[in-house]
Amino acid sequence: MRKLLIINLFVSTILVQAFAQNADSLKLVARTLITNDCPSEAALVYEKILVLDTTSYESYVFLGNYNFLLGEKYIDKEYARFQVISEPNRMQLAQHMDELKRFYHLYYEKSEMYLQKAIRLNENEHLEKLIIQIQDFKAKVGLVGVVNKKKKK
Repeated sequence: MRKLLIINLFVSTILVQAFAQNADSLKLVARTLITNDCPSEAALVYEKILVLDTTSYESYVFLGNYNFLLGEKYIDKEYARFQVISEPNRMQLAQHMDELKRFYHLYYEKSEMYLQKAIRLNENEHLEKLIIQIQDFKAKVGLVGVVNKKKKK
């Protein structure tokens, strides 16, 4: 039954995307998808909204948070996988760091871009804290030498 609901939502989303020229109608579709626990489909709709409206704060916030949470999920899984190794050798440590860097590039990099665009449209302390977390992680995995930190409140 749940699969049928998801398929119906996905088909309706595709149809709306194909025919909608209005960002507001797409926002309604995205919100419906979120309500029905379909965040990956909602992310696709929000990306379409940004093609139509580059000032959509809601889209930037959702995509920034969505990519941040995806990154966090995979990074946590990687840490859990690595902690099982009682005495990691250099190769295992290098593989662990490579995986963390890969997840940064797949998720956190996108998240940071969307969050920065959202902050340019509307200052938000929560979004700024997420950016700081991303920058701290970036420094932790060796992707940047010095991080320009904002004051943590």
